[in-house]
Amino acid sequence: MAAETNAVRSDCQTKVVALALLSVALSSCGVTPPVSQRPPQNQQYLECISSAPVDAGNPNEPVITLVGPRVVTLNVGTTYADQGAIATDAHDGDISSQIEVTGLKELNSSIVGDYLIRYNVTDSANLSAVEGVRIVRVTDGTFATQTARDMGTTSAHLAYYEHLPVHYSDDPAQKFPLILFQHGAGPARFTDDGTLLKTPLSGLELGDMVKLIQDGLWDDTRPFIVLSPQRCVDPIIYNVTAQRTSLFLDYAINSYNVDTTRIYVMGYSAGSSLAWDYVNNYPSQIAAVVPMSGSWGTESGCTLKLTPAWAFQAADDPVGPPQNQVDTVNSINACDPVEHARITMFPMGGHNVEEEFMTINLTGLGQGLPLYDIYDENIYDWLLEHSRQ
Repeated sequence: MAAETNAVRSDCQTKVVALALLSVALSSCGVTPPVSQRPPQNQQYLECISSAPVDAGNPNEPVITLVGPRVVTLNVGTTYADQGAIATDAHDGDISSQIEVTGLKELNSSIVGDYLIRYNVTDSANLSAVEGVRIVRVTDGTFATQTARDMGTTSAHLAYYEHLPVHYSDDPAQKFPLILFQHGAGPARFTDDGTLLKTPLSGLELGDMVKLIQDGLWDDTRPFIVLSPQRCVDPIIYNVTAQRTSLFLDYAINSYNVDTTRIYVMGYSAGSSLAWDYVNNYPSQIAAVVPMSGSWGTESGCTLKLTPAWAFQAADDPVGPPQNQVDTVNSINACDPVEHARITMFPMGGHNVEEEFMTINLTGLGQGLPLYDIYDENIYDWLLEHSRQ
């Protein structure tokens, strides 16, 4: 694809794409290990590369309707009584008695946390309903800062970290803006042949937006749901990863009270390139994009122009050449964008957490080389100025 072959991208991107091409080349040369020598396919790996959508759109599928609110607040020490759900099917009628409920055993009302209660059912034609999800927020006056959702604990094909705004349960019908954060290189779970690389989420070193929230540096007055999916396959294959991210967003919209007009994608390093890639593949879905320390190239500017963008880079970044990010933004602005694409160039910061946190923790406000856009507005206020109808 054009974006993958574009010569103007960061060294980080180039190395990742090279790994993917090498894998294909070795296979075509007949040196792929025979089946007998390959590790057995990990079920979680098969799930993480699944292309099955959350809702296949089949009108014959059963439908699950929750009884009671989708979001429940429960004070610590209070007994939880689940109100259940109803399932109806075009041919089988009421199949509520067949609903399988998961998550009740894991709900511990003595520990502050956000607990998922999941409802699933399959009809006699082996058609499954779209999963019903209820969130029970156990609180002692404060809510969970962040929750790790590992593969197998949800119906998402990716593990992810979840942060919910403090007012999420005030009105169970209220919709909230969503930030989807694409992390940098490193935490992938498997190689592209299913070999396990990383331990579950609890064993991963926290970074990116996940670390900022976990360290208590997040302003709880912000209204965002923040989900940080953890890529499950290494190396990255652009376009394919975008499709898996789209499936994750389908899951998020089904499971959380997401305002679908205000979905934002942020990304750092490899995640920056993936943020650009997502907009390139789904140019009409995202309300705004914030790529940090990673470019995309110049061939897609007339597609990227459909989504407001504010890119950030450090002038001394030794991994992602700053000019590449500049070239990406310039290619957008040369195409009569819906909004002038912005780029802030910090004079220092390198390619590390310091540079990234200057953006997401707002410590870089007021900074930026004068040749580019000064970081003159809280990035979260800027995001909320944008919506997509």
